[in-house]
Amino acid sequence: FKSGERYKLTSIALILVQTMLFREAFQILRRLPPLGFGDAQQALLHSCASFTLATARLWKMRQRRSNKPYALINDFDPDEFIRKFRFRPEHVRLMLSLFGWLDANGNSKVERLEEQSGVQCVPNETILLIVLRCLARPLSFEDIIDEMGGSRTGIARAFDFGTFFIYEKFAKPLNNFYAWRNWFDEFTEVIWQKGCLFRNCVSFVDGVFFRICRPGGAKNVHAQINQRVFYNGYEKCHGIKYIGSVFPNGILLLWGPFYGSEHDSPCLAKTPILAALRRLFYRMGRWYLVFGDSAFAMTRFVQRMIKGPAAHTAQGQAFNGAMAPLRVDIEHAFRDVQRDWSGVKWVPGQCLGLRPVGRYTHVCIFLHNCMGLLCGNLQTAKFGQELMGRLTLAEYLAHV
Repeated sequence: FKSGERYKLTSIALILVQTMLFREAFQILRRLPPLGFGDAQQALLHSCASFTLATARLWKMRQRRSNKPYALINDFDPDEFIRKFRFRPEHVRLMLSLFGWLDANGNSKVERLEEQSGVQCVPNETILLIVLRCLARPLSFEDIIDEMGGSRTGIARAFDFGTFFIYEKFAKPLNNFYAWRNWFDEFTEVIWQKGCLFRNCVSFVDGVFFRICRPGGAKNVHAQINQRVFYNGYEKCHGIKYIGSVFPNGILLLWGPFYGSEHDSPCLAKTPILAALRRLFYRMGRWYLVFGDSAFAMTRFVQRMIKGPAAHTAQGQAFNGAMAPLRVDIEHAFRDVQRDWSGVKWVPGQCLGLRPVGRYTHVCIFLHNCMGLLCGNLQTAKFGQELMGRLTLAEYLAHV
């Protein structure tokens, strides 16, 4: 090499390193003799070689395949089953039956999923276990290869198929506020008996903020999304926002996602809650309302906590003191979702443009409702068990 050519190739290698193309830079630098400027080139060569070796090891780990067959419910210890999957074994079997994933003999059906090595037959029982395992804890697909069997690609395909099926078949159709109109009279009576100051309050609403990986960041560098609309000045981070509504029977409904920079009040206007309440009022003459915190605008169908100077008066303090213990149920519901299904709040995995983040959140809400109907939650314990006994999981899924 001539002196000028060596410096040109070294400059090209440095540009490749800056653009994260370490493998190409390593192939160029390894063929160049020392340039005479100390150990800088050797240090850069060592860094590129280390990165290339780490990339090769990561690729080999991702291609790793377990020799054991796909795991089923009976393969796990009953004491560890609830900790890993959040449901009891008999509850998972009931969900499989209601999902239509069991044949006439009670055996799990099989789905044909495509992998890099070909088409694999994965039992539906394993697909549901993979969905529950990945959403219950922030685990990567490589972490559960030895536990669930198969390969990383097979587990990823099964997880994507399971979440898509649950979202399209149950989570999305059941997220309907107007479908609960026949229960509104019972809801208002139960809430009124617990000390609510409004006789026609049917549910409590609130906004929730979930952090995401910044679009254009290290984990989401290829996302072609304007990251400024997702930045929330109050939370000092990037995220997406949802609007939730909780009923006294523990059912949680969720709408979104919305931009993280949006306020709760305009987000509520985009949900079907107000349209459903107006329809009941103008067409059927039934006036119901929802109650939220002070972030919402007060209308005929939305009441809120008192804020400003009026909140410091005796009447304002008495009003907020009476409604605060009831309104906090929606925040408890969001806390339970993030506690039981912590995979939804794992920030490095919430990459917009790379993963269907909104779908995973709605699936977690659906699983939270199923868990509440099977085992109960804070809302059913607070407002009484009579509403919980009125609705079973089969009746809940029959609303589709």
